Amino acid sequence: MGCDELGAAQKRQYPRPSRAEVAGEACCGSSSCVTFRRLRPLDRATGPRHPLLMLIKICGITRPEDAEATVAAGADLVGFVFVPGTPRAVDAEEAGWIRDLAGVETVGVFRDAPLESMQQVRRLLDLDRVQLHGNEPDEWIEPLGSGVIRRVPSPIREGERARVELLTAIGALALVDPGAGDGVACDWGDLGRRLCGLSIGLAGGLRPENVRTAIQAAKPCLVDVSSGVESAPGVKDITRIEAFIAEVRRVAGDGFEQQ
Repeated sequence: MGCDELGAAQKRQYPRPSRAEVAGEACCGSSSCVTFRRLRPLDRATGPRHPLLMLIKICGITRPEDAEATVAAGADLVGFVFVPGTPRAVDAEEAGWIRDLAGVETVGVFRDAPLESMQQVRRLLDLDRVQLHGNEPDEWIEPLGSGVIRRVPSPIREGERARVELLTAIGALALVDPGAGDGVACDWGDLGRRLCGLSIGLAGGLRPENVRTAIQAAKPCLVDVSSGVESAPGVKDITRIEAFIAEVRRVAGDGFEQQ
């Protein structure tokens, strides 16, 4: 565990599980999930928030009240966009409240920012993870610390399977996302066939109404939603967040089987 993660764990006063605590319990049928799930959130000192089946990330949060409501609803990760000029952008200098979130992992989403800038924001806001959403070199993953989330564009091209395997091997999670919070979905069936058995995250066009179909087809170990749980760009709808989380928990509990 790096210094950033250790500081976050101490501040939030909940222990992070070791590999031994999660070994042998794969959320998507792939043993490669263990590396990413090693840092999964706990509810302070009481243990896991739910069985280790599927991680849920609510992204594009801009307001403290939305963040707190999202944590209360049971999300595992909350994402904050540090891409100036975009509808859900957050100013790191004015977002000190992010450091105070407890019981959830915080993710900083960046697109083509300098490496030093991302490291600075991570330290400033005590972020648990960094998400790379642009054309950053994969060589930056190691300097950015544990559990990096790396966007992989969709549709999946020839050779992308090998890249996803490499990302997993170095402790990152490949997040398959055709867009950037614009509600565009990929072909989940094609994705499931091309990346069958690999540990992936899934984003793009997810909503409470379709997340079951997406999970059953693509079998990800993490689902990531932004516009699908909003009333307006950057304004979260807590009712939709609760519905999304409940549906993911149901389908994960069903073992991803077609109904």
